[in-house]
Amino acid sequence: SLIPIYDLYILYKISGYKTGFWIFFITELLTFIVTFTGMGTNGIVVDTKGNITAITNPVFAAIPLIAAVIEIVVSIVLCAKLSKAFKRGIGTTLGLIFLPNIFTLILGFGSAKYDKKVLSGNK
Repeated sequence: SLIPIYDLYILYKISGYKTGFWIFFITELLTFIVTFTGMGTNGIVVDTKGNITAITNPVFAAIPLIAAVIEIVVSIVLCAKLSKAFKRGIGTTLGLIFLPNIFTLILGFGSAKYDKKVLSGNK
């Protein structure tokens, strides 16, 4: 849990949602590239009359917003699969969504038992 990216990979692996990790990782990487290269920011252009015009590239400006929506959906699915892996219901799923630190501790130190068979459909 001390290595951030590996921690997320293991969490997604435990929940049986490995593809979700790669979706999450790629959207984070894309957001990082767009944000720190300045592709999504406004370019300031001064015309010959001295008027300042802001130019945006809407495609690059929308990437962080789209990536955020994708990450939220992937995180909600992760919480649902994680609570299912511990044979818990909607209450635990909502708890993992809104109070993740507390409910992760409840799953880790409580009476819940991890069952890999639940995720594969073999009961």
